[in-house]
This record gives sequence, C-alpha cells and structure tokens, in this order.
Amino acid sequence: MSILPPYNYTFECTYKETEKKYLNDADNDPDVDADDVTFLCEEIYRFEFLKCFHLDEFEDDIINSYVKDLCATCSKDPRFKAIIDLVSAHMKEPDLEMCFMQLFSYHFLHLTQACIKQLYVCKQLGETTQQELIQAYNRLHELG
Repeated sequence: MSILPPYNYTFECTYKETEKKYLNDADNDPDVDADDVTFLCEEIYRFEFLKCFHLDEFEDDIINSYVKDLCATCSKDPRFKAIIDLVSAHMKEPDLEMCFMQLFSYHFLHLTQACIKQLYVCKQLGETTQQELIQAYNRLHELG
C-alpha cells in the first residue's frame, strides 16, 4: 500500500463564491442562465473535492482512507466533534465516519475545508468558523 500525501488542507474552495456571484447575475441578467451556473458550480465542486484529496478522478478507497484519518483527527477537537454530533443527530443510524463524510457534500465542503484548515494551522477550531458550518447545516435542514 502506498503512503498518501497529507490531506490538502491549504486548498481554497471557490465554487460557492462562483455560485453567489453568477447566480446573482442570473437574477439580474437575462443572458445568464441559472441552470448553466448551477451546472458550472457543480463541476467546480467536483474538481475541488478531488483536489482536497490530491486526486484527478474519484477513487473511493483513497477518499475513504483520508476520511477515516481526518475524522479521527477532527473528532478530537471539541468544536469539530460538536459539528459531527449535530450531523449524527439527523441520521437514522449514525456512524462517525458517515456523519463526517456528510460535511464534504456540495452544501458544506467550502466550510468544512475552512474548518479543517483552521484545525491544522491553529491546532484548534475557532468558534466563528464552527458556527458558520453549524448555521449552514441548520439552514439546510430547516429547508428540508
């Protein structure tokens, strides 16, 4: 088995910024199609998701290995553990790694990436960064 490079915690996700900028344009500019913007942002998300794991294509085993290691590290931080517990509360059969993986979905990757970066750089997750992810998670579940 090969040794994986460290998770790419320095990678900056841009897909949500693109979404905000161009979906706003779609609302105000008849030449900008919201469906095209959504498709583009989903493509950027998939690309950025893979870059976080140093991949060019989806490789389940490698991603799962990273998630397992990241989950073990992140769940040791009390603020990050609180986020994982929040996700767990919304799942029928919560599994720590499955709950953690939910944080890599389209709605949360940009915030999760910021949390992981802060945890690695500062050795702890700050309250503001934690609250941004919690608020985003709660907003999505209020809509559902």
